[in-house]
Amino acid sequence: MLVILMQAAAVPSGGDGSRQGRKGNTLYKQDQYAEAAGAYHQGIAQAREDAPARAGLYNNLGASLYRQKNYDEADQAFSEAMNAAVSDEDFARAAYNAGNNAVREKKLEDAIKRYKKALMADPNNEDARFNYEYARRKLEQQKKQQQQQNKNQKKKKDKQQKKDQQKQNRQNQDQQKQNQDQKQQQQQKKDQQEKDQNQEKQKEPSDPNQLSREQAKRILKALQNDEQQLLKQVQKLKTRPRRVEKDW
Repeated sequence: MLVILMQAAAVPSGGDGSRQGRKGNTLYKQDQYAEAAGAYHQGIAQAREDAPARAGLYNNLGASLYRQKNYDEADQAFSEAMNAAVSDEDFARAAYNAGNNAVREKKLEDAIKRYKKALMADPNNEDARFNYEYARRKLEQQKKQQQQQNKNQKKKKDKQQKKDQQKQNRQNQDQQKQNQDQKQQQQQKKDQQEKDQNQEKQKEPSDPNQLSREQAKRILKALQNDEQQLLKQVQKLKTRPRRVEKDW
């Protein structure tokens, strides 16, 4: 478990800035973090030339802001404390607190850098050493999880792409089959039309001037009937041959 213990600084005595710092420390211990932050701000404004006091005041201001979950302003305060530090102890304290603040913001890479700076200034800072190792392992774990997540997402994506491709292939095959069926139906229809046309042509005489056998039979029969009728009429005639008169 990560050690989140904000290391407060004992503000050196002397000057109005120090008095505001001690006032802030008292309020901080009473969990009155907003009031403590106000006292630290006043102390910083009054301790312009007192670098050791400013380092402690900025550090404690960052701690009070951290307790209020105002992590952005807390990070700025810890950075000012590191810049104003005149001793390795003050610098290590501010760097350690800055590392804890970065962890709360889920910025593990920044936290590791801050813990490393704290250890370089104070190798005996066990809390910084423990938190450094914790943050490093946590970051490695997150990277492995992210890699596995990316791998799973890629696998899922590839699977979906394969599924989509198979679906597209089936659709293409269905479309091709539908097109082939349509072409086959059209060809069958065309063949049937040609067949019907050929049959109609076979029924018609090839030469319009040439009589069909059936027509010829009908005409011949009609002629025979006419001829017989004519003979009958001739036979019915009862005439005698006329006498020839001479013209003398």
